[in-house]
Amino acid sequence: MALRLQLLQRHGMLFLFVLLIVAGSASAYLHHQSCPRLLSHIRASQKPSLNFEDGEVACTSEGGSWKVDVSTAISKSNLVSSDLQASDFPGIETWEATFSTFTTCLNAQATPIGVTELCDKLTTSPASHYRTRVLLSFFIKQKLAELLRQNPAAYSPTAAFLVQSNKIARRDLPNVQFFAPPPPPSSDNTADCTLPPTSYQDSILDKVLLGIFRNIVQSETKYTSPLPGIKGLLDEGKTYMLSEEGQANDSINQHAFVKRSLGRLMTPFLPPFYRLFMAGIVPSKERGDPDWLVSLFDSINKSFPSLTPGKQLGPWFYAPALTSIVTPPFLQFLVGPSRPNYRKDGQLGGLLVEKCKFLQESGCKGLCLHQCKIPAQEFFQETLGLSLTVQPNFDTQECQWSWGEDPLPHRTDPAWPKGCLVGCPTRLQLSSSSFSSSSPSNS
Repeated sequence: MALRLQLLQRHGMLFLFVLLIVAGSASAYLHHQSCPRLLSHIRASQKPSLNFEDGEVACTSEGGSWKVDVSTAISKSNLVSSDLQASDFPGIETWEATFSTFTTCLNAQATPIGVTELCDKLTTSPASHYRTRVLLSFFIKQKLAELLRQNPAAYSPTAAFLVQSNKIARRDLPNVQFFAPPPPPSSDNTADCTLPPTSYQDSILDKVLLGIFRNIVQSETKYTSPLPGIKGLLDEGKTYMLSEEGQANDSINQHAFVKRSLGRLMTPFLPPFYRLFMAGIVPSKERGDPDWLVSLFDSINKSFPSLTPGKQLGPWFYAPALTSIVTPPFLQFLVGPSRPNYRKDGQLGGLLVEKCKFLQESGCKGLCLHQCKIPAQEFFQETLGLSLTVQPNFDTQECQWSWGEDPLPHRTDPAWPKGCLVGCPTRLQLSSSSFSSSSPSNS
């Protein structure tokens, strides 16, 4: 699987270079159209003729005429007596320079020094050198991901140094989990996020999905909140969490209703095809797959007896990466903007929620754990056949989703902090409930 991912990355590099050639050709054409006089000078095939007039040198070529001070002409006679070249103008990006940058990036080592040198080249590269800057940005992220795979201990200080010295933006790192502060060992509660709240702009798709999901949640919890939007959804979830039914069985009832809600949101049609084309699970009646799909594979099973119903052949190698790419538009209504990144093992298949809407608006670690993290992990593993780890950062309210990564139980996960958030609005309500002592919701 690792070999296939490496081949995909190499092919991606070559594809990027081809795209740069096409983009560069278009850029060069536009540059020719906008700077005809300068480019005519560069293309001049004859020496400029020299005419001394009033202490100046009158230079003439097919691109036009201009004047240079005599002393300057004499001290720089090599420029006056030879054809102008593109290299004489730092603002012009040549294809030789682009190819040289591409070769340098390919040969760069995935080490702290190698990555830092590429970042220095990007910092000093002129803003007009578009192809060079795109190449450097792409390869810096690739080399950092390779460093993360090969030497995780070196990745964390390297990434921290690059961000603190403004050589790279934090959002351009392949993974930011190593920036999460370790939970304080002696504290009973978790510190609140100190970053300013984010204002979310819901798209039409976000509003439609949120409306559908709220209707599903209301039918599951038997409660409808008067509050609008995401606040109403969170109020419905909190009301169920504080109920005796929600606290029973170590909060398992909360996990169950969320998983049922996610299944209904995906409709009966999507899970069977996800299981087949992503998780590599042979369709079966036990999983609720359509009869026609089960019958199709029953006929195939006669020629290939190993394809027994329900058998899992995957997940396929592309499943984590492809899932992380297609998920953001359909997850945004619940958590806000997100983007694909790398898992903490340096492999594709990660997704970073930039600032979780669910966590920011609820301010509740219990809702995060029992109505997002655990049910999402269990839903993907049990229903869709692909493992998932959801790791929130309560200090920044970021959240890392990593498909293809087996999750740790939250009680034994060293990255999961203890206790409630200091400013949790439901902490007092939960502690005053008669059944909370036997079923701690936030631990």
